[in-house]
Amino acid sequence: MDNATTSTAQLRAAIEEIFVKRSRKAAQSEYDRSVCVRAVAAARDVFVSVPVEGNAAQYGRAVVSALAPLYENYNDPDGEFTSGKGVIGDVYMDVMALVGHQDV
Repeated sequence: MDNATTSTAQLRAAIEEIFVKRSRKAAQSEYDRSVCVRAVAAARDVFVSVPVEGNAAQYGRAVVSALAPLYENYNDPDGEFTSGKGVIGDVYMDVMALVGHQDV
């Protein structure tokens, strides 16, 4: 996404769309569906907690910075096949790609 021509509202809407897609995918998971759904919900909670302020680039950096600790530390012990960390990683990488941060 070109932050020079993207408004903060447009970026927020695009990130919300990532959550819609990832929520659908989590709900269709064949393995540990509830763990996947909870992981996306946890990431969404972090996302909505980020104040919508500054330009799109600043807001995007704030969202990525807020999601990073969740990705690093998330572990749902209820999963048989997954801890949910990979699901959060997918959300995190989608957001990073959207805002133009390719360095992990």
